[in-house]
Amino acid sequence: MKKIIALTIIGCCMLLRVVAQGDLLDEINKEDSAKPQRNFTTATFKATRIINMQSVELTGAGNLQFMITHHFGLLWNKDAGAQNLVQMFGLNAGIAKTYLALDYSFNRWFNVGLAAAGTSNFEGWMRFKLLRQQTGTYNIPVTVDWISTANVNSSKTATLVGEPVWNRYSFMHQLLIARKFSDKFSPVHAYIGAQ
Repeated sequence: MKKIIALTIIGCCMLLRVVAQGDLLDEINKEDSAKPQRNFTTATFKATRIINMQSVELTGAGNLQFMITHHFGLLWNKDAGAQNLVQMFGLNAGIAKTYLALDYSFNRWFNVGLAAAGTSNFEGWMRFKLLRQQTGTYNIPVTVDWISTANVNSSKTATLVGEPVWNRYSFMHQLLIARKFSDKFSPVHAYIGAQ
């Protein structure tokens, strides 16, 4: 009987010590939570593209995204008559463009991509996230991305005879600025671009 009472007392003492350690850990966690943290805004837009333009969203770090975009032709040509039914939304019109793109993000702030942009056009881009909208340690009200795009027209008729070959190339730089006001409202997306 004495052994049972002694073991019970020892067990209770150990339990009190464990509870006391838990209280100390809770105090440390409270101190850590009291420090300001960086709260990054996510999902300003739901996709990396807005129709056929870039948004400030990147694919996840280490992810490869394959995107197929179809740019439709005329919806309805008044002179085509019944042919409009065959060419509905430009699917069989011969003027629609299909855009095939690969996006890869090395980390949260750097992205590269390659695309077949329609008939004999190819493009590549690099994107850098300069600022991320956040609160906490740093209060940054907007997200800012820099995109540099290079495009080449590889068709034989891209340049006239005697024109320099560099006329086949075009370059564009964009500075994208966006702000998410709440979970249901993020309308501001400004493009500042140069070609």
